[in-house]
Amino acid sequence: IKVSHAWAGVMDVTPDAVPIIDKVPGLEGAWIASGCSGHGFGLGPGIGRLLADKLLDRGLSVDPAPFRWDRLAGTPRGSTKSR
Repeated sequence: IKVSHAWAGVMDVTPDAVPIIDKVPGLEGAWIASGCSGHGFGLGPGIGRLLADKLLDRGLSVDPAPFRWDRLAGTPRGSTKSR
């Protein structure tokens, strides 16, 4: 059998497979909403709402703690465990 097509790409996945939605430390005014690990179409509306709520300093629709940047501090690359 001959291969007729192939595809390769990069998945924006974090070690714990949970997106980061937070300020970028050390980069004033920069925010990140990434790491959806292929689920961006489904998570996009909720991520957009949470990020907008945080940027506009209004009531949050969900608890942002699971999506904080620093939860991965010290996590070895490729590990599935976070701090």
